[in-house]
Amino acid sequence: MPPNGSPVRIDPVDRRATVRTFVRALGRGDAEAAAAVCTDDVRLTSQGFERAWTGAAGIAALLDAAAGRWDEHRTIPNRFVDLPDGRILMLASVSGRSARSHSGYTVACLYAFADGRLSGADAYHDQAAAFAAAGLSTADVKGLGEAAGPAGLPRAQPLSQNPR
Repeated sequence: MPPNGSPVRIDPVDRRATVRTFVRALGRGDAEAAAAVCTDDVRLTSQGFERAWTGAAGIAALLDAAAGRWDEHRTIPNRFVDLPDGRILMLASVSGRSARSHSGYTVACLYAFADGRLSGADAYHDQAAAFAAAGLSTADVKGLGEAAGPAGLPRAQPLSQNPR
């Protein structure tokens, strides 16, 4: 906290830029660059993995675990929803290729922040679970995949494709 005791406010645009930087670094397999925008104790979870990863070592371990499943893996952010509590919900398309298959799916990631840095990232393959974790009701979620933002929430911000 600053000396005056008021909480640090992170501009939503800066939070989105932090998420973009983090996602791009993970896509390149660059654990050091991903950790650079995170708190020292960042906590990462992902449906399909039975554990959480913590800190820079955790980011590297997550990338190793993903590399064991995929030869290529790419996440393309499609939308951000700035939540009233300062978190960001990101909806993304994911494509992956392994020796056995090629697949594409959607993912919803919920990002938390502390002191201007990413402090948590939870990836959900079940978007309904992500929406519930974000505190969104069915009425809030209606229209989230469309151009207009859902009622009562800031308009979702489309992203350009994630260049590598």
